[in-house]
Amino acid sequence: MSIKQEARQAGALMLVGTGASVMLMLHHPTSLRGADDGLLLGDWSNAGVHGGMILCLMAIGLGAGTVPRVLGEDRLSVRAGRMAFSGGITALIVAALVNGFAVERLMGRAEAAIQVPVLGALNQTLAVFGMLMIAAAMTLWAVRMLWLGLVARAAGSAGLASAVLALAWLIHGGGAFGLIPATVATGVFAAWSVLTAAWLLGGVSEATP
Repeated sequence: MSIKQEARQAGALMLVGTGASVMLMLHHPTSLRGADDGLLLGDWSNAGVHGGMILCLMAIGLGAGTVPRVLGEDRLSVRAGRMAFSGGITALIVAALVNGFAVERLMGRAEAAIQVPVLGALNQTLAVFGMLMIAAAMTLWAVRMLWLGLVARAAGSAGLASAVLALAWLIHGGGAFGLIPATVATGVFAAWSVLTAAWLLGGVSEATP
């Protein structure tokens, strides 16, 4: 398979995964029992949303795995971006497993009063780490993308903007993580992912050796 064919497949995976993840985030349950149903759109099941999000993250991660090949893995910034992106996706998948399945399994048990807060803290830590690592990856890849064609430059610029927003969130928001920050982060990431997917779907004709 040529790099152009691989890039088109990767772009399609990123588009599908991104679109589905945005839909799932808008239906993210605002509490395990739906007490605040409708804060965004109507709540879907906790396990369903997080299970679906894991599949989306896997699709996006698989698609984005082609980006370093296209940008040139001989460059340190590209390799560092690959490591950061893989670490971020993995952290978010584990966070979804914790919040979507581990916490749910404890509800109603005697030990839940102690263990659920611990798992909640773990989920928040993993989610924040994942978001920051992906922002770092987008920034590192932007070093290369900004030197390519128009669509690649747009994706690189979106990556840099996400890093600025992440830094502002850390400084002014203290890194507090909840449904609204997660939804905003999903939207910001979706902009980068769609632009990157469009570049890959174009056959990466803008890339240079």
